[in-house]
Amino acid sequence: MKILTYRMSSKRIARLKELCGRILPELTVVPVDEKAENTPLGLLSGDASPLEVAKGSADLLASRSLPEIDEEMLVFAGLPDRDLDLLLKEMRASGLAVELKAVETETNCLWSGKMLEHALRKERESFRNRQASKNG
Repeated sequence: MKILTYRMSSKRIARLKELCGRILPELTVVPVDEKAENTPLGLLSGDASPLEVAKGSADLLASRSLPEIDEEMLVFAGLPDRDLDLLLKEMRASGLAVELKAVETETNCLWSGKMLEHALRKERESFRNRQASKNG
């Protein structure tokens, strides 16, 4: 079980590690360096083989043209739903909430961090637009 962290400060990573150590000690927090933002999630989490990644390499090449990740993002890999719910609740209570987050899937494990962030931002914008049209 792992959490990939993108663009999170070292202070917040330390707080997240402390929280995880207290409630889910088997969970590993993996800070992703800016230089690894084009690396497939599955390679970073250990859930995809280089052969699997090679099959999706055209999408990865296209993702290099996406803008840099510029806000915190978390990717949860291998967490059972119960543990994920507990962790998210405790993160909110501890002031460690992160807006962009995802669970690693068979599909997105072949995506780079930049591809995932792009998809999450589009999804967030679409959601906000739907909310605005309902309220407006």
